[in-house]
Amino acid sequence: MAADLFVRALERAGPQLDADTLARAFESLEARRDIFGSPEFRFTPSDHRGTRQRRIARIRDGRWVMLTEYLK
Repeated sequence: MAADLFVRALERAGPQLDADTLARAFESLEARRDIFGSPEFRFTPSDHRGTRQRRIARIRDGRWVMLTEYLK
């Protein structure tokens, strides 16, 4: 999800990429919850975090293991 949002923002920012065009591109995007359960992402001029939901994971035996669901 994060990589997809980043690529979409880069494409939307266009060839004159700089911090301002990238920030405006992020602010114009929204990402709804996907089929994998990712949280919604939304960026505003005053909040560039995208989401306040996080989950805790670790790698065990070479695989990601979720320790929590999304936390607010």
